[in-house]
Amino acid sequence: MEMNRSFRDPQPDPEVGTDFDSGLWTSDGRGDPIERAGVSVRLSTTNT
Repeated sequence: MEMNRSFRDPQPDPEVGTDFDSGLWTSDGRGDPIERAGVSVRLSTTNT
């Protein structure tokens, strides 16, 4: 049976010493900045 992957492929391991702030990245976003309405998907990877 094949799995249905609802998420993107995993990201590579972060460099040694990556904290929350430097490991934060935006995956996706939709909306209208002029109307100030929308959504953003932010992910973080850490090893410190």
